[in-house]
Amino acid sequence: MGPITYNITKDIRNIYIIQQYDEFDSESFIDYLKQIQKRFGKCVIFVDRARPHRSKITRKYLDVNKDTIRVKYFPVGSPEFNAVEECWRQDK
Repeated sequence: MGPITYNITKDIRNIYIIQQYDEFDSESFIDYLKQIQKRFGKCVIFVDRARPHRSKITRKYLDVNKDTIRVKYFPVGSPEFNAVEECWRQDK
């Protein structure tokens, strides 16, 4: 797996991180979580309900690290909360 590329945009209240994957699976998502955890310590990450975000291996990793990292899922049918959905919409 090559280096993980991400862009960070920061404003006064939040840090937004958009991840780009060469391949997206549970292992690459967990590697990403490890990088975020190392960089920011305790954090909450908001993600969609893609399979790697909810897989058994991901849930196990999150359970072991529940004191430092939490994942919150965007509500089903709410693309307005997910900036990537707007990119997909404009690409159509």
